[in-house]
Amino acid sequence: MKHHKNKSMSTSKRVMVVEDSDFNQIIAESFLKAWGYTPVGFQRAADALDELKKEKYELILLDLMMPEMDGFEFLAHMQKRKDKTPVIVISALTELEHVNKALGLGAVDYITKPYDSNALKGKIAKLLNPEGI
Repeated sequence: MKHHKNKSMSTSKRVMVVEDSDFNQIIAESFLKAWGYTPVGFQRAADALDELKKEKYELILLDLMMPEMDGFEFLAHMQKRKDKTPVIVISALTELEHVNKALGLGAVDYITKPYDSNALKGKIAKLLNPEGI
């Protein structure tokens, strides 16, 4: 029996980017595209939560400091729904209490801004392509 390994396995992996800053969203999306993922951006956490009711994503990159609904509230809603989509928080908040709160609400990792793109790439690959590590 022959096993065919799809070389472009990551191309179909959709990554949600929840970030209210146009600039930060464009940066994250351009990295994701370059790495072979399909980014889908949302500037409002509430819109992203609505989308998660309809569509499946392999990963969510989440900012914490957003108007209307912040990233902590977003995580709490996901936890309440028992949504197991992995979330990596990317935030300018560096205090340990914020890191612990985000991880306590279900985030799988926390990266501070400004972030090293290679570090982010490694964390994403570890989550989405563990067999390739």
